[in-house]
Amino acid sequence: MQKTETNTKEIKRQIEDNTFKWYVLSVVSGQEELVIENLKERIKKQDLANDVIDFMSPMINESSLKKGEKIVKQRKLYP
Repeated sequence: MQKTETNTKEIKRQIEDNTFKWYVLSVVSGQEELVIENLKERIKKQDLANDVIDFMSPMINESSLKKGEKIVKQRKLYP
């Protein structure tokens, strides 16, 4: 839970900081991580690292017990 609170605080700080702009992309379901990796590669090649600071995919951690062991899986927040 501590990491989630930290991420939430960081997101709020970024939203309140008007020096950066937010952009939202619509991608094919199941391809979110591939799109993020491709964007990171393009930004690195075009030397835009100072202009783009973060990538987010709406995921939540879901805990379950299986055979007495706690298993944490990431699940998409939106379908």
